[in-house]
Amino acid sequence: MLEWILSTHQVSTLAFAFLMLLIAWLNGVMMRRLETYPPARKVPFVSILIPARNEERNIEACLNGLLSQDYPAFEVLVLDDHSTDSTPHILAKVAAQDARLRVVQGADLPDGWLGKHWACHQLAQLAQGEWLLFADADTVFHPRTVSDAIAAAEYERADFLTAVPHEQMVTPGERLLVPYFLISALSFIPVFLSRWIRHPVLTFTIGQFILIQKQAYLETGGHQAIRDNAVDDLALGKRAVAMGLRWIIADGRNRITCRMYHGFREAWRGFSKNMFAAFGYNVAVYLFIWLWSAVLFLEPLVVIGGFALGWVSPYFRLDLALLHWGIILLVWMLAYHRLRLPVGLALIYPVPFLLSLAVAGHSMWLTFHGQAEWKGRKVLRPKIRWI
Repeated sequence: MLEWILSTHQVSTLAFAFLMLLIAWLNGVMMRRLETYPPARKVPFVSILIPARNEERNIEACLNGLLSQDYPAFEVLVLDDHSTDSTPHILAKVAAQDARLRVVQGADLPDGWLGKHWACHQLAQLAQGEWLLFADADTVFHPRTVSDAIAAAEYERADFLTAVPHEQMVTPGERLLVPYFLISALSFIPVFLSRWIRHPVLTFTIGQFILIQKQAYLETGGHQAIRDNAVDDLALGKRAVAMGLRWIIADGRNRITCRMYHGFREAWRGFSKNMFAAFGYNVAVYLFIWLWSAVLFLEPLVVIGGFALGWVSPYFRLDLALLHWGIILLVWMLAYHRLRLPVGLALIYPVPFLLSLAVAGHSMWLTFHGQAEWKGRKVLRPKIRWI
């Protein structure tokens, strides 16, 4: 039995790598860009909702983009979530210049809630729009973003629309840590199938841009239903699909720009907070997926290196290892092209992968010890599942 597994392992791994390349390519070509939809026939009122906690470096650029929208019927609500920097001063200045911006002060955080979720819940209660657009304060919007998003939702008859932004990475540390998490999502999850197959596992919701009908939001229970889930965007999208709502993902890279993290340390802390949560705090699933990913990405290099050093195994072939390595390079090249980074960076993909593997381990360690935190607040310690 063991000999059969060893003899077929390399071919099976190669086949999976090819499947991953196919998924990445199909996700890329079948994810329609926001700006390609025909104009909407209706103009529903849209409430744009921004939770803000210590966002002094981001909030003004975000609001300038939102208040420059060419869409004729919208409001912008920002909740100041007990900021201790100059965020309140910036919000007051912008609000004094444009009546479409309403600034509200966040209530104290109740027990059992995560901070952002509580902020979004409060904003949704105050919103007057037929549609709710949840966005992060670190996003910058093209003037046609809302018009195009409403057009896409109308054309697709969607209840819930999310868009993949252009992720801006400036420092070398950001370029090492940020890409893999988009690469893994769009190479392992065939989201293109969600047009025909309604299943939560085929969703990948991006919290930087969530457009949802208010009635649909209320039907899902909104952020109250996921108030202790650290990955609220993924959870909200899965919940919507599980309840039969029409979920759509679009390519928003020409309309939305986001710099998630500034520098390596901030990216490390941010991904460490979310990574274990993204797998539902399931230890067995988490370990299996990361170990399998390590085999998928690193095994061909180990085999090629072994042949170069004269370590020949009857169970591994050099030609298959080279083909496997070439396919993995193409996956990373596709991702870097989409991220508008030099595709030559694919040649050093083991470095960002190993760093991401370290983040995965750190995320699980923080969760087990109840030490995960973000913006000065502890992340609630979840119920951990072993299987």
